[in-house]
Amino acid sequence: MVLGFEIEHITVLYSIIFSAALLPQIIMNYLNKSAKGVSRSMVFLAVASNNLYMIYAFFMGLPLLDKVSLPFRLLMLMIVMLQGFYSETDTDVRNQIMTSYVLWFVFVFSLFGLGHFYPYRVGNFAGWFCMGIRFVYQIPQVMKNYQRKSVAGLSFAYLSLNGLGSSLELVAAMLLGMPTQSWLGAIRGLVMYGIFCGQFVLYKGWKS
Repeated sequence: MVLGFEIEHITVLYSIIFSAALLPQIIMNYLNKSAKGVSRSMVFLAVASNNLYMIYAFFMGLPLLDKVSLPFRLLMLMIVMLQGFYSETDTDVRNQIMTSYVLWFVFVFSLFGLGHFYPYRVGNFAGWFCMGIRFVYQIPQVMKNYQRKSVAGLSFAYLSLNGLGSSLELVAAMLLGMPTQSWLGAIRGLVMYGIFCGQFVLYKGWKS
């Protein structure tokens, strides 16, 4: 009983951390009057992963807090997306961004509708699709940092909160016996956090 109570607190904590993780990046973008340090591809893939995880959580019966916190995380992601959109001066690139998001959301709503007829199949598909995206979604940011040999404009606080959230998510997933997608995704988060830490050391991001 006590253990269950403690695990519940862990799930609450990691959900709050993941939900608030983007706030330091949003603030940094606002202060810099630019979001050019953040990869647009990473943001798009993060939105896609969030949408799929929402479907996964809804149809696979994940903890209620996951279902409640996901829309807030989506709001944070959309703010970062809009910051990047308005930082972009190329009209063609702006049109590409808008088209990409419109097409993606059409797909998501279609998948959600299908889930009402085949909840387990759609939920399981969304979970594995989400995990696939989660495994690669931060790679565009890693490549962006590598190509410019800099981590300028990227918030280390944002990355660290994601790393902390992944640690707690892994603990909760193992103790609660959550589906494979959950704990594999958490391990991925820790690996990527290690890579970003290495880039901050290599490119002297601590001094920026």
